[in-house]
Amino acid sequence: MKVYGYLQLNEEEAQNFELRDRLEDWFLDNKIVCTRIFEDRVSGAVTAKNRANLQELLKRLKRGDRLVITDIDRLGGSRKDAINVLKMLRTMDVYVGILDVPGLNRYFTLMHVEEYKKWMELFLYEEEQIVELQYRIKRGSTLTGMKRAAAQGKKTGRKRMIDPPEKFVKDYKQYKDGYLRTMALRDFLRYEGISKSTYYNYERKLLEKEKKATFL
Repeated sequence: MKVYGYLQLNEEEAQNFELRDRLEDWFLDNKIVCTRIFEDRVSGAVTAKNRANLQELLKRLKRGDRLVITDIDRLGGSRKDAINVLKMLRTMDVYVGILDVPGLNRYFTLMHVEEYKKWMELFLYEEEQIVELQYRIKRGSTLTGMKRAAAQGKKTGRKRMIDPPEKFVKDYKQYKDGYLRTMALRDFLRYEGISKSTYYNYERKLLEKEKKATFL
């Protein structure tokens, strides 16, 4: 078992060392040996897949390892992005300590896996409720704006779906027929860096092309 730390710092935070000192002090106070603290000096809006050091860390993590972060916002470009990273770590049996979250901020001093799992399940549930609420609020505002635009005679709606990129077309064929066919859909989505809705839109586009080709 190894213990790692992770920090995402913007330009100002990288200069004052406050967050790094906080994480290092926590390891010292709890007499925990940290193998390495990975650090990305990027904007908080940068997604997890586009953070080089976070991706390197994820590749190194093994089952039973521990990871400590200061708060969930440091783990992804959005709350939903960070939740997805936490879920992935849960499937890997990597245990995450979050200093700003009661229960999870003392996990490493307790080293009690079952208690940790209960706290993490509760935390993820609450975070997903927040994301869903934010989505509904945003959707409500969008619908209100669309109705206002329609009343003013303005056209609204989604733009026409573009064709799938060449990389997706190649990987999709391998996913369905080749060496990627044993990969779970969620892993393929992560591999491509796309959402499930984008995947199904691309797939629909490819199937439409195949259907047209058969009638030519």
